[in-house]
Amino acid sequence: MTSKVIKPVKGTRDFYPADQAWQNWLYLKSKVISESFGYQEYEGPILEPYSLYLAKSAEEIIKKQSFIIPTKDKMDQANLVLRPELTPTLARMVAAKEYSLVFPLRWWSWGRFFRYESPQKGRGREFYQWNLDLLGQDCPNADAEIITIGIRFLASLGFTPDEVVIKINDRKYLDSKFNLINISQDKKLSVFRVIDKKAKLSKSDFRTMLRKEGLSKLQIRDLELAIKDNDYSQESPWLTELFSSLTDLGVADWVDFDPAIVRGFDYYTDTVFEAQPRNKQGRSLFGGGRYQNLISDVGGTREIGGV
Repeated sequence: MTSKVIKPVKGTRDFYPADQAWQNWLYLKSKVISESFGYQEYEGPILEPYSLYLAKSAEEIIKKQSFIIPTKDKMDQANLVLRPELTPTLARMVAAKEYSLVFPLRWWSWGRFFRYESPQKGRGREFYQWNLDLLGQDCPNADAEIITIGIRFLASLGFTPDEVVIKINDRKYLDSKFNLINISQDKKLSVFRVIDKKAKLSKSDFRTMLRKEGLSKLQIRDLELAIKDNDYSQESPWLTELFSSLTDLGVADWVDFDPAIVRGFDYYTDTVFEAQPRNKQGRSLFGGGRYQNLISDVGGTREIGGV
């Protein structure tokens, strides 16, 4: 009589010693790079209250792609979530000690995260992620520092600027364009989410999704022109200083302005960036952005920006 071996949950992985060795190697790479720039390691819980993510995380991730755990204890919070990302946890931790922490903060973490989605190549339901945040330094130089650390990490893995480009945008640019073409405030976040999916959509599907958000043909035309306007980076003092800082840091050949980059999380307010293969084959390698209001959104009383 034979019996079937129980398989791991779909979208998760077993790490045998050889696999764990690779995992440890990546962790040590991230540790060395992070600490060489003066960042301190931290960690948060795997479980967080559902309410932590409601205000500013991407709606699709929280409502459609999160592992939500109902609780039986009436004294406990109504629902718990296996963390899909770490930035809200970081914001909660900073808000809890906002008057005792010394800013700017440079924190990093390497941890396990969960998304309830269809497993596919390069995407599982359980994954490891390197997180790096600089808080309390609201200037383009801080954004440049984070982007440069990501580039140094890629270079340490053997990547070159001929293989990878970091595309950079400022969400304030698109926000100003939304105002000019009369996209109402209540539609802006949903339109941002559609733009974030643009690279995966045909032109027809992209326009269909925008129409579903209530945009007219004229608004769609003007929006498509806006996300092709490559001259804005020279008009924005913030982006001009950011690209100047990246040049001074010796990574100018890795970066480029792209007005269609928005990133999917609702808490990003300014600079956003994403590392992509230049041959456009495969998924993005890292991404992030500046958030100005997240600490206060989770209960803090100070306005502490981060990236």
